[in-house]
Amino acid sequence: MADITASVLGASDAQDAPHNGAQNDAQNDAQNDAQNDWLRLSVPAHPRAIASVQALLVAQARHHGFTPAQQTRMQTAAEEGLLTVLHYAHDDAPDAAAASTLDILLTVLPAVLQLRITNHGLPYDQSLVSEYDPQQPASAEDDQTGLSAFLMHRLADRSRVLNLGAQGQHVELEWWL
Repeated sequence: MADITASVLGASDAQDAPHNGAQNDAQNDAQNDAQNDWLRLSVPAHPRAIASVQALLVAQARHHGFTPAQQTRMQTAAEEGLLTVLHYAHDDAPDAAAASTLDILLTVLPAVLQLRITNHGLPYDQSLVSEYDPQQPASAEDDQTGLSAFLMHRLADRSRVLNLGAQGQHVELEWWL
């Protein structure tokens, strides 16, 4: 099984920020947090990686003041995003999943906490995902990915899937700070 690797990235080092005394330190820290708070994981394309992604997301959500109820919704949205990628892009095949990885990027953009799941395999065609109808919940039994997409859209302030062609796709989930 592939290992999980992690790194902290930033657009610039904190030491490069201008130092204008104690009054501006808080401003500089807030600005650096908004621009440079990036965490990256490389995880195996396997359901066992979901817990690691959720733990990273919850730690950052807690740090940025999200309530426990919001954190639970975020965890569920992340799980649904990962399961959808695994189902479509990796065909739920254990042998295929063991050989590939997903890149996870957790970024604080101005006013947004963003989770980006990058799959480097063939992107899935979103038109194949049937639309879930909450008025007919039994329809989810036929196609669980429609329910997953519905939940991602409901549990995140913004969700989208970006097709990168032969480079794969991004599933992006965002929550307003």
